[in-house]
Order: sequence, then C-alpha cells, then structure tokens
Amino acid sequence: MDFTCIEIEGALYSPESVFSVGSFWIIPATSNAGALSLRDCKVFLVSQMSKEDLLQEVNRFIFCYQFLFLRSEVYFCCSLQQSFSTFIESGEDIHEIVDKIYKKYGTGGPLQLAFNEIGAFHTQLPDKINFVEFYSCFLKKYNEDDNFRNIIDLFLYTIGSKPKFYNNIYQKISQLQTILETIVGKPEEGKQACGKNHLKEEWKPFLTRKFGDRGFENNDIDLMVKIKTTLSRAARVKYTHFSKQLNTWQKSLEELKTGSQFMNGKSEYTTNFNDILDNTLKVKDWSSLDWDNVYNLYQVIVKRLIYSEYFIEFELPKEKE
Repeated sequence: MDFTCIEIEGALYSPESVFSVGSFWIIPATSNAGALSLRDCKVFLVSQMSKEDLLQEVNRFIFCYQFLFLRSEVYFCCSLQQSFSTFIESGEDIHEIVDKIYKKYGTGGPLQLAFNEIGAFHTQLPDKINFVEFYSCFLKKYNEDDNFRNIIDLFLYTIGSKPKFYNNIYQKISQLQTILETIVGKPEEGKQACGKNHLKEEWKPFLTRKFGDRGFENNDIDLMVKIKTTLSRAARVKYTHFSKQLNTWQKSLEELKTGSQFMNGKSEYTTNFNDILDNTLKVKDWSSLDWDNVYNLYQVIVKRLIYSEYFIEFELPKEKE
C-alpha cells in the first residue's frame, strides 16, 4: 500500500506515539537531541489519501495546532514554504511506514505529550484538551461558521507571522483588540443633550459583566480595559505614523555613543508596564516599554476569549489540578 507523507516543521509538541486523527496519522519525527531549533521540531501527517486531499487536511491541522500551542511556529514555518516536503512510502501497514520514518528522522524528540489529555500548561486554556475531539470541533466551526473562520484567520496571522523588517507591536495589539470587540461588542451608546454620542456604560463595568462568567481574573480584565481605553486608541491611529520610528535599538545606540544614559543617570528606555497602568507615561514614551511581554499576555487573553465563545456553551470551569 502507498502512503502519502507530509512533513510539518515548527511543531513544538508531538504525541507520545503514533496518533490517529480522522483519516490521517500524526507521526512524531523529531531527533531526540539537544539544542534543537523550532524548525527541527517536526511531525509527519501520513494518509492513504491523495497528495491534494491530504494537503487540504494539512492546512486545517496547522491552523488548529497553532491555535492550541502558541509557542510553536507551525504557522510561521508554513508561511515560509512554497511547498511542503512530501513523499510516498510503501508498506503493508502504518506501522511499517512509521519504522521507515523513524529510521530516517528520529523517534519523537524530547517534548512529547499525551494528545488524548493535553494540560493547561501547554495550551494556556482552563480545560484539559483531547486533541481528536478539539480538532473535530475546530474543523466543523472553521468550515461552517464564517465569523469563526474570519476571527481565526486574523488571530493566526497576527500571532504567527513575523514581519521582515520590524515587529510592529502596536499593529498586532490593535488586531487582537479587533477580535475582542468582534466577539464581545461594545457598551451601548446614547445621545447627550448636545447631540453627541456617549457610552451609557463605562468599559470596565461592561467588560467585567461580559467576562465575569467566563473565568477571567481581575488582572486580565484590567489589562483589557487599559488596552481598550488607552493603548488601543493610539495603536489604531498612530501605529501607521510611528511604526518606522520604533527603532529602539537605534535610539539605544545613540545613547551609548553620546553617553547620555550615564550622564542622566538613567536610560530613556524602560520596561515597566506599571507606568502605563498608572498613566505616568505619555504616548511618545510608549515605545520604551517591553511590548513583547504585554503582547504575549494579550495573546493568551484573546485566545481564551475565542475558546470561551466557540468551544464551550457555558461558563469556563476552574483549571483542573
């Protein structure tokens, strides 16, 4: 029998053993060695389907996998490839194909999980995930729900793509904020006496009410409010003007050349996010923050929001031990 085999790079986690999902198998194929890059972490999707049919399945698998494991780079590696590494192996059954792949590539590597029960540490979700069940639900919603498909496309493009010249964090946070507002909406507006619109409910009580039954912590809600009421307002308008000016490394180099950071007793650039929360930094100073940490935290919040909206019907359960 002939089996189509397609290599998927950037798969940080792999199943403990060969894992069947619908009409294909996932085969862990990462060399069990130290100092691996994410591109060295890989799995194979293997099926008796034709190459064309399996490629369609591969794209859906990549979307689902990247959503579950934000630390992986499956989506990014996929975007760099004009075509996947594909070949045909012949054998009596899947076990013979597995042996051939293991001899050529590896035996699964160090980061293996039980895919029938993936814990919250690896997914940042409040529930333990059965990959087969989650993939089936993900696939159904992606194929049938236009809103879900558009949200997932924007979410994965935001977290999975890496700009060639600079990483525009303002733009990425703005895109995540768009997803949040698409799902939860916004407070109701009313008319003031002067005829101008105003919000009948402030953003904090609105988001607290919306997220109170979804298992989000107060700190998560506070960050959502800050990004909406302060950061997002500038991100949506000003990132188009500031994006090419956020060359922090150039500013820092100038400070080193002139010695200004020593003369002033401190550098112009800080990484204290509390300054934003306390409203002590002006817009022009925001480029000095450690935006990667803010952005990474916001990724998880928006991901959990998507999960609570589309994958469970009622309030989120508490994280399982």
